[in-house]
Amino acid sequence: MSATTLSTCAGCVLLIIVAAIPVTSRLRVAATAALITGWLLVAVLSVRYLVYRGQYLPATRPSQIVRYGIKELTEARKNRPPNLLIIEGGSYPAAGVNPILLRSELHRLGYRVQILDMALSAGNHFERYTMFSDLVHNPDFPGFPLKTNTVFLAEVQNNYDKSPVAQLEKNLDTARAYQYLTPANAWYALQSLWRGGGAVQRLKDPVWTIIRHVLVNTGNVGLPTRLTSWNSIKPSSGVTPTSAVRGFRFAGLTAVVAAAQSEQTQPFNVPWLFDIRERRLKQLWDGRMKHWVYFGIPSTVDGQMKWLRTFCSATQEACIAADDRTLLHDLDSAPMWGNAGHLSRAGAAVYSRWLARQIVKTGVLRK
Repeated sequence: MSATTLSTCAGCVLLIIVAAIPVTSRLRVAATAALITGWLLVAVLSVRYLVYRGQYLPATRPSQIVRYGIKELTEARKNRPPNLLIIEGGSYPAAGVNPILLRSELHRLGYRVQILDMALSAGNHFERYTMFSDLVHNPDFPGFPLKTNTVFLAEVQNNYDKSPVAQLEKNLDTARAYQYLTPANAWYALQSLWRGGGAVQRLKDPVWTIIRHVLVNTGNVGLPTRLTSWNSIKPSSGVTPTSAVRGFRFAGLTAVVAAAQSEQTQPFNVPWLFDIRERRLKQLWDGRMKHWVYFGIPSTVDGQMKWLRTFCSATQEACIAADDRTLLHDLDSAPMWGNAGHLSRAGAAVYSRWLARQIVKTGVLRK
């Protein structure tokens, strides 16, 4: 049955109900309002249902990563590796973690792993949540491999952690923005802002901007122009290696090293990261993750290092702060950096091998 047929049937039923009501102005107005509201609701839900059953997704980068995740998990269900690492984050781990080298170093250390690199460049915490939700609720989701030790690596990053709707101002009225600004996500995003979630960067009138995107999303406005069939989506991991940006001048890591060695940390005043971000993800995983590990990637900006150390001191989960003197010494040269915030391919190689050793030290892996 098509969405049009379902909507028409619902409208007919409601028209019969309205016609059966005695003709009084107040009742007729109320019934007409109910008719319109009910018809719109059924039409919207019918379209959503058919989109889900027909396996259509927005033609976006998150959808590509979801397709990649389904593919890799299907392989993992067959191979049943002892350990499965899922990497979550934005552009820092997308550029700074080389999954091939990470896996190779872990193997050298005696641990066999499969890695799902689902970092999403320019994706804030709420967009990443929607991406993982799309993964879990996809009809092709095979589940996580049984008897496999699944470890979730969650990124700590200054800008995203302090700005709940980071990057929205750069993606206004795009398929990516409409995809993740669902009513639930919008509610939690606004809560995060109201509860000291930090800045909204250059976003003007954030409340109305968020609500406007939610209305477009839930009303299916322009939906056919944003969708593509599941089979036409090309699987793609989150890996996006970074090359040197023209004009970037590396000034050294002196300030970063000083921040890493400081005995003081900043006050932690972003509670939504635990109350909303962490809690919602753990509910989504519903016990599927055996271990949860926070990790951070250094940048040339000392503020990121200060935040890493502050966050790690506040969380009760394992946390890898990247404040190691040897690591920072090895990264203290221009070829290690693509720009102020992102490691180059050479830097990613150094960091990935170091990260493997730190993961082993947390004791979350199984031999």
